[in-house]
Amino acid sequence: MEKRSPLRKRIELPPPVVTPSVVYGSNGSASIPQHIVPALHGLTMVPGSKKKPKLLVLGMGFTGLRVAMAFREKLGFSVCGTVRRVQTKLELIDQGMKQIYFLDNGKLEIDTFRLLEDVSHVLMCIPPQPSMDGDYKDKVLETLHDELKKLTSLKWVGYLSSTSVYGDSHGEILDETAILHTKTERGKQRALVEQQWLDSGLPVHIFRCAGIYGPGRGTLAQVRKGIAKRINVPGKVFNRIHIDDVVNVLMQSVASPSPGSIYNVCDDEPTSGDIAITYACSLLNKPVPPLLSWEEAKGTMSEMAKFFYAENRLLSNAKIKNELHVSLLYPTYREGFIAQVDEESVTPATQTSKTHICFVVNKGSMEPEAVLALRELCHNLSIRFNGCVRFVPSSCILANSIPQDELNDTPAVLFEEALGSVLEEPISTTQFVVLPVYIGNSDALTDFIPSVISKVQEHTEIPFRYAIGRCLVDISKPSDNGMAKILAEKVLKICHEHHEYQRQDVRVIVVDRGTTNHEVHLSRNLIGSQLNVLLAKSVNTVVTASMERIDEPKYDFNEPLLANAFDTYKIDSGLVIIALLFLTSGRHAVPGGDIENTLGDIKAQKPNLEIAVTSPIGSHPILTNMLMDRYFESIKELPFVYLIADMRSTLFLSRRNGILGLLSASAAAVTYADDGKDGPTAQEKIVGRYENRLRRFSTPERVFEYFASIQLDKQSYMTPNDFSRALTPYSFRKGVELRSKNVAFNPSAALHHPKKEEVEAYKQLVQHLMTLGDKIDAAKLTKQGPIPGEIKELEMLMTILTTSYSMDLQTHLFVLRELNVTKREFDTFLATHGGPQGRSHAFFDLVDADGDGLISYSEYMFFTTLLSIPERQFELAFKMFDDDGSGAIDHREFKQIMDLMRRRTPAGRQDRTLNENSTPVFKNLFGEFATETLSYEKFRNFRQNLKDEVTHLLFEHYDVDSSGELSSREFAMFLISHVDQKQLDEWVAKVDKLHDLDHSISEKEFKDFYKFLDSLDAMKVAMELIHEKKGLNKQQFLRATRAACGGGPALVSTQQIDIIFALFDADGDGCVSPAEFLDVMESRRDAGLRERRDIGAVDFFKRFVACAQETILGDL
Repeated sequence: MEKRSPLRKRIELPPPVVTPSVVYGSNGSASIPQHIVPALHGLTMVPGSKKKPKLLVLGMGFTGLRVAMAFREKLGFSVCGTVRRVQTKLELIDQGMKQIYFLDNGKLEIDTFRLLEDVSHVLMCIPPQPSMDGDYKDKVLETLHDELKKLTSLKWVGYLSSTSVYGDSHGEILDETAILHTKTERGKQRALVEQQWLDSGLPVHIFRCAGIYGPGRGTLAQVRKGIAKRINVPGKVFNRIHIDDVVNVLMQSVASPSPGSIYNVCDDEPTSGDIAITYACSLLNKPVPPLLSWEEAKGTMSEMAKFFYAENRLLSNAKIKNELHVSLLYPTYREGFIAQVDEESVTPATQTSKTHICFVVNKGSMEPEAVLALRELCHNLSIRFNGCVRFVPSSCILANSIPQDELNDTPAVLFEEALGSVLEEPISTTQFVVLPVYIGNSDALTDFIPSVISKVQEHTEIPFRYAIGRCLVDISKPSDNGMAKILAEKVLKICHEHHEYQRQDVRVIVVDRGTTNHEVHLSRNLIGSQLNVLLAKSVNTVVTASMERIDEPKYDFNEPLLANAFDTYKIDSGLVIIALLFLTSGRHAVPGGDIENTLGDIKAQKPNLEIAVTSPIGSHPILTNMLMDRYFESIKELPFVYLIADMRSTLFLSRRNGILGLLSASAAAVTYADDGKDGPTAQEKIVGRYENRLRRFSTPERVFEYFASIQLDKQSYMTPNDFSRALTPYSFRKGVELRSKNVAFNPSAALHHPKKEEVEAYKQLVQHLMTLGDKIDAAKLTKQGPIPGEIKELEMLMTILTTSYSMDLQTHLFVLRELNVTKREFDTFLATHGGPQGRSHAFFDLVDADGDGLISYSEYMFFTTLLSIPERQFELAFKMFDDDGSGAIDHREFKQIMDLMRRRTPAGRQDRTLNENSTPVFKNLFGEFATETLSYEKFRNFRQNLKDEVTHLLFEHYDVDSSGELSSREFAMFLISHVDQKQLDEWVAKVDKLHDLDHSISEKEFKDFYKFLDSLDAMKVAMELIHEKKGLNKQQFLRATRAACGGGPALVSTQQIDIIFALFDADGDGCVSPAEFLDVMESRRDAGLRERRDIGAVDFFKRFVACAQETILGDL
């Protein structure tokens, strides 16, 4: 029994809209029969290839969809496509096709390069569009040609044409070499467009298809509907082709491409229409329609049907058989009709009803204008969606108090009432979208709307799914500038009306109402920044202001208010355009309202000013387009988004990622809330074992390439985190990073790169930010000083940079290189202009000569050499090369020492790149021009700083929950991470038993213990001197550590000793065996850097067998 809220009243809403669609197959899409070519050797992907091939289908109609589904299911292609109708796009998204875009009359809804991103194959299914002036240029080709020519990944283009290009064959059988002499306009259009594609310089293949039939289409469909007509036209015969044979021909062509080729795609047996209809009736047990003469039939026929009967063609399909080796699935219409009937009987055509519901929600107001504007917006959306979606206007608060007679006798509806009423209706869907008509991420959007949905859920037993669209100005997507475009259009209109003013005399002030929410304020500032770009050629500057604010310091971000903005920005003359960031007028923008009064006072004080005000946003067409885009974004999320009432407090943990932020946050919580029970997956274990063997046995070049995550100018570089990962084995714990970020080892890494337009937007922001900062710095040196508005704009841009962008390091460095700025210069700029200050990595400060913040291969080998050679050996080498006894060496001697030391390490001996220039020389060691000398004391400090920084990186690595401390189990994982791989599972099981040991290790304690590892040789002697038969107890162990460290302060804390004993005291007698402890600690100290890697053939074979056995047994 459905629960009902006693407070809910029945209200009138727009009637439900049913979206009909005829579908075949249980998944709501055209089912792809198993007999369609299951594998094509020419399409087999090379192991380790970076990406799947990607098919773009231009025109996802009957044929395009069948081809797309087959390529996706049978060949493993990723697929994108274009449509003309909203209903088609909705249906395809329901079928799991996410990359579907509108393309109508050559106009594309997204940028061309975004549509073509990573596309390797293109199928053109859109027929030529009728031309009023006789110009038959293909508009799709005109739109895409330039970008297609730039596409280096493009391997194949298919153009689906028609056999109508041949004209009448006069009884002859025509092959692809026949002259085209069609008399029909459609045929002429096809022939001209064919040639345009062939002349395009693209790898085009032409497929001249006979009449295509298949499930729900063709003669059988006409007979089912009772509209089939048998017409007596003597000698009129034609070929047909089943849709699955079209798919097969295309697949074979893709497997064996031959650009410029033309193929007839038809069956083996042409026949007349009346014979085919008679056979179809017999299959369906339907009465055969009477035979009509041409004169009887043509009066009731469409122009398309008359065109079909105008010419007679007999075609040869020998080329697809001989060249493409196609074996037709259905050589004649008889086999094809039988297959169609079988498929339709298994997955019969069904008239499905799906109600798409969308609540369009504003904040709510006592002003009738706001409600009427919201209704107009919903009306415009309904027209754009052709009635396929039911748009329900509603408000969060207040609107239901407006008198009904002021709203055209239709009362306003609050969101809670609207949602409850819709859920009570007998509809066939339990999912909906909420589109907020909000400028920014206000509390109403992030808290109120989710809480209302949760409240309604508590009063109904109906489970439902929902998604909430993005706000109108989303600071996480600065490239989305729709609202700025609306204001720019309004501003330019005023500029045109006041054309007597020059650009330098025109200023724009973007005004909003004011807010208590800082994120909403940032949305206004983002619009200001976007307008500065859009209006750069038309106005001097764009600044921002608010109408009102709460008089508390925490709301100072609203300043300046419009009343004092002219003084703040020092505007005394010229044309000032007030760009209203208002959806509707409200109380501020109405005649006689606050804005008019404020501007009147300003004009009286500054008579040289000309002030103009834009109209509110209203129901602008661009706003309709924006909401349309957000609707499609949201329904793509719907299959994965479920409402859970007790999650409402965390629903917007990640506002920037919209509703899917909940899933991301939950996944992160699961990953890092490791209680020891939820271990790694089988796949993670396999990758973890591979990475551990790679660290231990592979050449240093391969280790470097695998863990290096940055690729610039075809060179690999490491970050500090990469360097730490290369040294630290995988510990078989959830939450530990796995897999290379280098696409050569891990193709999926390429999927995380930002899109081109996002990179360009980021580049523009950084460039504008630094240009403005330099301008302000220069102005500080003058008497006038910087303009306050520019300082405020700099603060705004800095905030946008830190809150709206999460650009990966590689893209960030790429952008800086494009701008000829080093990372060090940019970091310094941020630090000196109030921006964020990242943590400085000590060894970067020491060795980063070019300021890029990255580790090159030569630097990587330099670091590993420093970390793996005992200090005593370096001291001896310095003394050997110090010929004059000065206690210092020059840069040439230093390079000789480092090359010598490098050859003493296993990794260095295996390094094939070692040469006389392998060791980098750093400015801070030998000066700018390498003319200074280096003392051993300075070098020892340098080395110690490096070790301290590496220790910090290791601490961060093992601090999985980022708490700033290591738990007992985190520290224990550090201790055992370098044990023999065969014993690792056993040691991990021991670590998992440390639940009751509630200790925490600080970073200082961790660093002290790391220093203690350098004294293991002395520790071994100390333990042997104290050793008793059963081992050492805790008191004796502590005494041994102090003795090993020279008798000074203990470097091992009592908490660390507790963890060591819990881990190594196997029999629980309170004692630890020196042998087992020292063996594990020595492997930990060496960190794999002293492992013998220069193995011979026999040793290599033994290790290969051991690794194979370890992997196989580990997976069982």
